[in-house]
Amino acid sequence: MACSGGEPAHGHEASAGGGGLTAGGGDSAGSGGDASGGGGQAAGAGGDASGGGGQAAGAGGDASGGGGQASGAGGDASGVGGAPPDPCPERGADTVSPELDINIPASAPHPHDQFTPALASDGANFLLVWSDDPSLTDHGRDVLAARVAPDGTVLDPEPLVVAAGAGDEGVPAVTFDGTHYVVVWADDAGFYGDPYAASDIRAARISPDGAVLDPGGFVVSSAEQPDSWPTAVSLGATTVVAWTAQDDGLRLARLSPSGEVLDPGGVPVGSGPVEGRAALASDGAGALLAWEEDGALRAARVSADGAVLDPGGVPIATGGGWQPVAAFDGEQYWIVWKGDGVRAARVTPGGAVLDPGGIPIHAGESGELTNVAAAADGEELLVVWATPRATDPSITVDLRATRVSRAGAVLDPGGVVVASGSPMYTEVALAAGHDGAFVAWMQGGLEAPWDIFGVALRGATPDASGPAPIAVTPADQSWPAAVFDGQSYVVVWSDSRTVSRSIYAARVSASGGVLDPAGILVADTPVYDAEPLPVFDGQNTVVVWRAYDCCGATELYAARLSPAGVPLDATPIRLPSLRTNLDFMVDMAVASDGHGVMIAVIDELGEIELIHMDQAGAAELLPPSPPEIVGSSVSLGFDGTSYLVTLGVSDGSGEPDRPLHGARVSPSGEWLDTTAFRIAREGATVALRKPAAITRHGDGSLVVWEEENDDGLGLYAAEIGPDGAVPQPGGALLAPIDEAAVAEPAVASDGARALAVWQHTGEAESDVRGAEIPALDAEPVVLTVSADPARELWPRVSACGPANALVTYARRGSTGAFDVRGRLLGGG
Repeated sequence: MACSGGEPAHGHEASAGGGGLTAGGGDSAGSGGDASGGGGQAAGAGGDASGGGGQAAGAGGDASGGGGQASGAGGDASGVGGAPPDPCPERGADTVSPELDINIPASAPHPHDQFTPALASDGANFLLVWSDDPSLTDHGRDVLAARVAPDGTVLDPEPLVVAAGAGDEGVPAVTFDGTHYVVVWADDAGFYGDPYAASDIRAARISPDGAVLDPGGFVVSSAEQPDSWPTAVSLGATTVVAWTAQDDGLRLARLSPSGEVLDPGGVPVGSGPVEGRAALASDGAGALLAWEEDGALRAARVSADGAVLDPGGVPIATGGGWQPVAAFDGEQYWIVWKGDGVRAARVTPGGAVLDPGGIPIHAGESGELTNVAAAADGEELLVVWATPRATDPSITVDLRATRVSRAGAVLDPGGVVVASGSPMYTEVALAAGHDGAFVAWMQGGLEAPWDIFGVALRGATPDASGPAPIAVTPADQSWPAAVFDGQSYVVVWSDSRTVSRSIYAARVSASGGVLDPAGILVADTPVYDAEPLPVFDGQNTVVVWRAYDCCGATELYAARLSPAGVPLDATPIRLPSLRTNLDFMVDMAVASDGHGVMIAVIDELGEIELIHMDQAGAAELLPPSPPEIVGSSVSLGFDGTSYLVTLGVSDGSGEPDRPLHGARVSPSGEWLDTTAFRIAREGATVALRKPAAITRHGDGSLVVWEEENDDGLGLYAAEIGPDGAVPQPGGALLAPIDEAAVAEPAVASDGARALAVWQHTGEAESDVRGAEIPALDAEPVVLTVSADPARELWPRVSACGPANALVTYARRGSTGAFDVRGRLLGGG
């Protein structure tokens, strides 16, 4: 199972790199309520770089970073051969463009744990059924399903709900009766099929076009004793269902095509104690049932009218016949099991056992749980199994497949690797159709959730596209932020389309063209990648983010993306650990002087650590902040001369005990102020829910922050000189804020004109508001950026010229997942 603690509880948006994740104040991860990515800005190209002529556009332009703030150095960067075309065309005064959908819809592994998959084929497509664990709801596990095309395309991105009730619906099986799929499962079953006191067997029919004909299912067996571990096979138009009746051996019953139970109460097969699930296969005229009883593998034939032709079964093998599976290859039955490796035996339709003791398919253990599957394509038998770690058979390291001829020859000795690289594989399901086979399995465990993956097989060879999640949902795209790189806006976000979460990006032209609609995979660590902060370092876009393990501990990573959209770091750059070696970082911000990137991190003790990364990707830890400069939220910007750090301070209670302060740091990491200077007014407090936002403005910086004072809660702005002077202490009011809201401010400037954006909570959902700041002594021009009825979060803004800016945000869709959106803003 996946760890239950610590990942950002995204949904009620876990706090991102600005404002309050955890320990020093602000919203802790998973606490509910909105917590966020950071605010802030990253300026365009860096210091002066002379060439043969003209000015490159975007130098000095601000672009929003996530988390804290990132600003680039200003200055001219000249190109060769005259001025290049202006990449930042002006837009009309105070105009807001139609909404841009930054990324095309993508699918992600289903957010819940998925268990015990089963597969069947209707001759054209496959139906995958599984048990879904909606751990965030009050009811138990559900039975879900999805149709899959022969090439592995998931035809039902939103899974079909077969059964969802208060109890645990588990261990499903499925077959196709020539007209409908028939799904059977144990109602109120334990984690891996062990029955509870009231466990029954239920069934439901699903049409090939995906209609669930019996929602919630109908009862197959509701005996006094608990029933569990159902399995099913189609015998012509009739379905045979077998199950384990606790203390009463193995039983079976037939179902008519209309869903009528033809054998109420079931027909006894044997009275001995049965271990786990039995196996069923059909030759069209009858069926073969195999099971483990008292450590021996046994089998019995079943006639079309439901009679057991071999009462009690005949022995197939002894010494452990675990987890049998059965198939019919057009001439003979196969029974495959695990024990001393993976073995198989052929049984004729007349009941003769052709291979007493079995044919060795794979030598060695095949792991615990259900790790063997088999199916026949009408000629050859296909067997798939999981291979365990040599030092721990309970951990399986890959899946392998082989073909077996009708004569019993193993055609792919050692097996073809189907999947590898996951922490663990188990519960393998396999079905064969006219165009090949499909295999599905559970993977995950350790620190990863349990997901169901699958891949199409041609013979024993997996499709070149490789394994993909089958239990899927619309991908969630969170914590978006943007930066201008001198050529285009670069939008980054955390995306759930991979097994955990990963960092994606897309470029957007200044005229609103989405250049990478499918997204660019920037990085994917083995854990949960979140809260990306982009900044332009003078050559490339650098993305810095936090990677969370299952219990909330974090590591910092970075990766570079060229202006052409090419990821430059195949392996993410692991940033240096903090001196305190603490696992939980409270807040983080980034900025650039045009020659590299500075990263500011506040640890659990309130100390500000600085990390510098040069343009080649080399990172080093710099001296920490002076003892007098501590905090619990941090922002960072560059004004062309020095970095500006702003911080809020808390006494640990979650309430700030002094207003917003700042300090300057040289490009080399030297602290120029040994004590912080005040930015907010005397007596004011700073809402630590979100950090301040910083952008380069004129020859200094512009800071926007939340403040609570005698006038209530509001969004304020102040200019900071390069010498640390605050000409207007306390700043100017931009907009009042509802006390129940989190403004999450962000700000960008082209050097003269500044734009601030924030979340605005109204009567319905949160919207995105903005304000043009012509001067602090002038009334700001407030405008609505986006006011869709759905919820919009994480607004960020980036500017590339005097009248061109991009605002990015995420909107919650009907499925609950967020989608990255944007709008271009003009100005006058």
